[in-house]
Amino acid sequence: LQLIAPAEVTEGQSAVLTCKTTCSLTDPTFIWYKNRRDLTTNTIRSNEVHLQPVSSEDAGSYSCAVRGYEHLPSPARTLRVR
Repeated sequence: LQLIAPAEVTEGQSAVLTCKTTCSLTDPTFIWYKNRRDLTTNTIRSNEVHLQPVSSEDAGSYSCAVRGYEHLPSPARTLRVR
């Protein structure tokens, strides 16, 4: 798994985090983490998270995993908000 995200974003703008997988699973469900906690605010089945508009509370360390393979999360990426 690979997490693609901007390193820094300006508050009020939008940001897209994308989880890329190289395996050929049919319709995988993606699990998103922020600061090692499950992002359960809404069920994000998609491989993308849209932060719109970005606020200072969105800053943190993000990672993703595929359901059933939670023990193999992506390397974390830190998102800074300025």
